[in-house]
Parts: sequence; C-alpha cells; structure tokens
Amino acid sequence: MIISFKHRLLTVDIPKTGTRTLRETLAPLNVISVLGEPSVQTEFSQHDRLCRIKQTLDDKFKNTGDPVWDFKTYKIFTIIRNPWTRYFSFYNYFKTASNNYEKFLKGEMPDWDKPKIHQGKSSYDFFKTSSSSKVIMKKIVENNLDQGSYFIYNGNSHASFVASFEYIEDEIKALCENYEMGSPNITHGNKGKYSSSMKETYDQEIIDLIAEKEKKLLDKYPFDYV
Repeated sequence: MIISFKHRLLTVDIPKTGTRTLRETLAPLNVISVLGEPSVQTEFSQHDRLCRIKQTLDDKFKNTGDPVWDFKTYKIFTIIRNPWTRYFSFYNYFKTASNNYEKFLKGEMPDWDKPKIHQGKSSYDFFKTSSSSKVIMKKIVENNLDQGSYFIYNGNSHASFVASFEYIEDEIKALCENYEMGSPNITHGNKGKYSSSMKETYDQEIIDLIAEKEKKLLDKYPFDYV
C-alpha cells in the first residue's frame, strides 16, 4: 500500500501482482508519503484491502481534521494478474523459500537474517505436509485471499485505475505520466525463477477451484487459464 499526498493517489497492493516492482520504481521519484509495512499489525499494512485502508484514513481524518487523510480526495490504483499464474507464483515463491531453508540447514546460507529464516522454515514445514505438488497447490489456493476481495465490493470495482500485471512496465509508465511523477526506471523486484511447471502443479480440479474462488474478479476482468 502506497499513499502519495502530493498526487492524491493510493495503491491497493495485491500479493504476487508486481507490487514490489511498483514500490521500488516509485521510491526514487520521491512521491511516496506513506508506505505500508510487511506486518499486518501495523496501522498501514503492505497488503491491506481497500476497505481497511478507507477505515484507517476515515478514522485519522475524523480525529485530526487534516485533509491529507480525506479518503474521498484520492484516486485508487491497483494491479491485477491472471489468477492461474498468480497462484503458481505463490507456489514457486514458497518452494524457493523451502529449498533455501534446506541450504541454510546445511550451512550454505550464512547471511540469512531472522525474517528469512522464519519464512524459510514455515515454507519448509508447509511442503513437508505432502509430497504431492497438486495437494500443496490446492492448499495455497484455499489459504490465500482472492484478488477481488481487495477492491471489489457488491459487484463493483472501487479502484479508479486497474492495471494488468501482464503489461506492468507500460502500466507503471502510464501511471507516472498521468500523475506527472517523472520518468520511472522500472525495477523488477522479486522476479520469479520457476523450477516447476504449471502442468506439474495443476489439474482440472485446481483449475476449476481457482475459477470459482476468483469469480468476483473474473466476472469483471476476464482471464483464461494459460
């Protein structure tokens, strides 16, 4: 989640949709006033849903009267992604963390800090629950929030601008141009290096499960399984 007081813009950052790329691209342009933190226990969390962001801004505006917190004055920007490639990205992210934790146990990752160790162990333990990649993928789909829940309520999108991950460079450039933020140098953070294929992790049951889970998004922004 990003808030720019100057440009009256806030972003709803859906996990695995290129949000790190967005943050690292906008940071050098000095347009970020508030940046969501990784912890969900903070006032502004990195992957807050729009409803929570609105509630936080409304409370701050009510308590302070400061117009920088007036939610009604902001435009909302978010990035969405093909749901099937998004969940596959989750799978590979956790799989990589699990593999790296195994290296850490062998002494091959000496520079790992506590957050990486904790995340690596969690992923390692998660992958130990089943030897089937399809079972793991099904759990990932079931345990992560669908994209529509971040900004679609009562069948309506509450984002002013909905960008596509599949065209993320052009989308971020257009955002910067429209708001006169300057010329961005697109930085691809967290770009995945996949060790598995979608065929190994998907079957028809999981394909259909994702279609049903992401129905709120797909009704407004159609994507096909690729």
